[in-house]
Amino acid sequence: MSGYLVTKAGRLLKVGVEIYRKSDALAQPEEGLSAARIETITRAAQQLIEGKGFIETAPLSKIGIEGFYDLVRTFHFEVCHQEAVAAIGKNKILDKMTCRHLLTEQKIILFNLVDRPLSNFQPTASGRDP
Repeated sequence: MSGYLVTKAGRLLKVGVEIYRKSDALAQPEEGLSAARIETITRAAQQLIEGKGFIETAPLSKIGIEGFYDLVRTFHFEVCHQEAVAAIGKNKILDKMTCRHLLTEQKIILFNLVDRPLSNFQPTASGRDP
């Protein structure tokens, strides 16, 4: 499936989002996405072409969680399992995302490096949230 994703990513970058959408069976990426979200999808597509996202040591990066979901929807996948597999430094998490193709039901695993969510959780002396 990685070859499929690289091919789809290459086509999206070659023809652009509007033409890609018009020729896509599911009209993806969905119309009405902000320019920032479209830019994130194209940045992620470029990373796929560069071979990123398919192994832990070369994850997708700087696309965030929303951008990852936009990317997989664009290529007709849905996330069926998410697992945080590693903390990278103090502010990054490596997510292992199992995705299923909507039509063929084939699965692929992708890796996405995301910012660690900020938390207001402050344990009390007992270790419980106040």
